[in-house]
Amino acid sequence: MLVSWSVLLSVAVLCDAASILVVIPFRGYSHTVGPLKIANALSGKGHNVTVASFFPPKSDGSGKVTHLSLKHESIDSSNFFPIPDKGLSTVEIVFDLHNERNVYAPVIENEAFKALQNGKFDLVILEYFVSDVFFGLVHKIGAPFILIHTTVPYPWQNELLAEPQCESYVAHSLNIGVGTKMNFYKRFVNFVGLNSILAVYQFVFAKEDQFTAEEHFGPLPNLRHIGREASMFFVNTHHSMSVPKPMSPATVEIGGIHIDPPKPLNQDLKTLLDESRGAIFFSFGSVMKGSTLPKDKKDAIMKVFAELDEVVLWKWEDEFADKPANVHTSKWFAQRDVLAHPKMSLYIGHCGALGLQEAVHEAVPTICLPFFADQYVNAEFLVESGMGLYLDFQKMNEEDFRETVRQVLQDPSFKKNALRISKAFLDRPMSPMDTAIYWTEYVLRHEGAPHLKSPARYLSWVEYHNVDVIAALLLIVSSVFYFSLKIAKSFIKCLLSARKSKEKVS
Repeated sequence: MLVSWSVLLSVAVLCDAASILVVIPFRGYSHTVGPLKIANALSGKGHNVTVASFFPPKSDGSGKVTHLSLKHESIDSSNFFPIPDKGLSTVEIVFDLHNERNVYAPVIENEAFKALQNGKFDLVILEYFVSDVFFGLVHKIGAPFILIHTTVPYPWQNELLAEPQCESYVAHSLNIGVGTKMNFYKRFVNFVGLNSILAVYQFVFAKEDQFTAEEHFGPLPNLRHIGREASMFFVNTHHSMSVPKPMSPATVEIGGIHIDPPKPLNQDLKTLLDESRGAIFFSFGSVMKGSTLPKDKKDAIMKVFAELDEVVLWKWEDEFADKPANVHTSKWFAQRDVLAHPKMSLYIGHCGALGLQEAVHEAVPTICLPFFADQYVNAEFLVESGMGLYLDFQKMNEEDFRETVRQVLQDPSFKKNALRISKAFLDRPMSPMDTAIYWTEYVLRHEGAPHLKSPARYLSWVEYHNVDVIAALLLIVSSVFYFSLKIAKSFIKCLLSARKSKEKVS
């Protein structure tokens, strides 16, 4: 801590107050938490910060951050994703994610948002998720910009910034059931899936984004060309929770940035947990509405919970009739604080990045029910690390759920592995927030830090993968082989001709 604070103190002296815009255009609350915390921290360092998001807080605690609301009557920014009957395929995931771009038109037409285009800012921080549309705003402002993403980087994000995809041993973030130990078939699936996603994004989605952006921002350069000029990319990941892989210095891991020190629980909840034999927390996070759980799944889960000695805290947004005595529901729980309670024995969720990081932070064994996006990759990590298990929601029945819950509760290896992963997750030279602030101010001090941008960003697909070089080598080798055969053929022909002539003379 002494080292990190001394570093930040020296940075504070070297970096004058800057005008910073933070744009969070996605309507999921979990995507707002990290960027908003960075905004508040930057404000605390003396910078003038403006935040545009769907979730402007009633108060940021300081009054120093200017908040603009992106809410519109035509956009549902509540818990908007019902629980599906089955997990989504990779194709469904990609198209569902990109359909989010359909809500951006009323956001861009917002008068307060329009005013931002003519604002004077020294730096823009853009939450970059499923669309390139807001690169148009970045271009209009003309300031250096940092991209931030709340989960594992998606293929189109890595491709934009020329981050190695490493598809031979790293499952792309929207893959399902591949894991890290890939045989030929899994490598084949991973390779084809990754490049199919990139092709669809480049030839379909990027063109749609270009049209949408120019419709609202006016004529623009290629949005992908704008985006590749990002000074830095903050990703909410940590190497302890993924496969080791190469990253450029312009991509910085800030995994766990949303995690604050735990706050005291309200007295009733604290007493309930203190006096319990153990506790289970069950939640599908802020994006999916838990109470849309299909009745057959709800009944199966409830029967299993009723058999347990542990207290169960279940995030449920509606009325819940006939609850077992040990099950306690609420529309909202302070998840981070609940998971920090020493009696917490098990976390059950959808394997969203934020919730899983909180479980890792507190070394709580976890069961995942993944549905979409990076949740499958997160679930694979969970199993391979040995700190939990995951279930296929579509196929899951009462007995599957019962056996999985009992296995994780009764086998001490899950807790042991959770403690091991947690120790690695927490062992860092600087906190996630200190890291984000340092590199944000680094970009300000170095006028966009162009020296951190990989030259690979400016290569075509053919150049990046050396397809032209390989083709040239194949041409050279085949030419040498061809002419060698021709020469050999001519030589043999001459020998045969000479022999025939000799035989005639004889």
